Amino acid sequence: MVGCCALNCNNSSKKGYIMKVFPRDTEQRAKWVANVGRQYWKPTNASCLCEVHFEPTMWEKRKDDLKKLKCDAVPTIFGSYLKKQDNEKNKSNISDLNQESRTDYIQINNLQPDSEIIKKLEINSGCDSINIAVIERNTDQSFEMQSITENIPSTSYSQQKSIEKDETTVLQKCEKILLNKQAAEIMMLRKKLEKIKDALRKVKKRSDKNLYKIQLKRIFTDDQIHALLTNSKRGRQWSNDTIIKALRLKFACGERGYKELIKQNMPLPNIRTLQMKLQGV
Repeated sequence: MVGCCALNCNNSSKKGYIMKVFPRDTEQRAKWVANVGRQYWKPTNASCLCEVHFEPTMWEKRKDDLKKLKCDAVPTIFGSYLKKQDNEKNKSNISDLNQESRTDYIQINNLQPDSEIIKKLEINSGCDSINIAVIERNTDQSFEMQSITENIPSTSYSQQKSIEKDETTVLQKCEKILLNKQAAEIMMLRKKLEKIKDALRKVKKRSDKNLYKIQLKRIFTDDQIHALLTNSKRGRQWSNDTIIKALRLKFACGERGYKELIKQNMPLPNIRTLQMKLQGV
C-alpha cells in the first residue's frame, strides 16, 4: 500500500486514490518538495502524493479518460484549501444521502472549536434502518498533535535524568581515582624530598667537620686534634712536634701558666710527660 506523504493527508492507493511518484528531474522535484512544506524532509524514490493535491489544470485532457499529469505539473492544493474542499465534498455526500432517503435526522453533539465532531445520520428506508457515524478530526488540531509528536524526544524525562545521574557518578569516580593517584604521587615526592634533605644535611655535616679540621690543623697537630675529639686522657701518644710546641709554651708562660692552659682543656701533654721526654725516657 502506497500512502500520501503530505502533512495531515491519509489518502493511499488502498483507498482508491491515484498516487503520483515525485519526479526524477531535480528542478521539478524541488518545486514539489517546496510546496509540500515539510521542514527538513527529503523525499525518497518511493515517496508519493495523491491526486487531490493537483488542480484540474495540471492534468492532461485525454480521450481515453486516463488521469495523467502534465510534464510540468506542480502540486498546489495543501492545508486549509484542502480542508475546505474535503468539507464541501462531505456536504455534497450528505446532500445526496438526504435526497435518496425518506427520513433524515442529523444530530450534532458537543460542537466546539478544535474538538471532535460527531455526525450521526439515521436513514430509514422501508423496513431497513441504517445508522452511519462519521467522525471528523479538526485539521488544525491534527497538525498540532503531529508537531508535538515529532518534537517529543526519544527518551523520557526520567530516563534522561537517570542517564545524567549515571554520567555524574562516573565523573565522580574518575575524579576520586585521579585525586587518589595525585595524593600517592605527592606522598612519594615528599619521601624523596626528605631523603634529599637528609643527604644534604649529612653532606653539610661532613663538610663542616672537614672545615673544622682544616681550621684546627692551623693551630694544632693531628694528635692534639685526636685528643680534642676523645674524652679519655690515658695512654695518649704525643708526637715530637707536639712535645716541642708544648716546651715552647712552658718556657714562654712558665710552669704556672702552662698548667692553666691544661686546666682550660687545651690538648697539651702534662709537665711530667715533658720532663720524661727531656730525660730521654
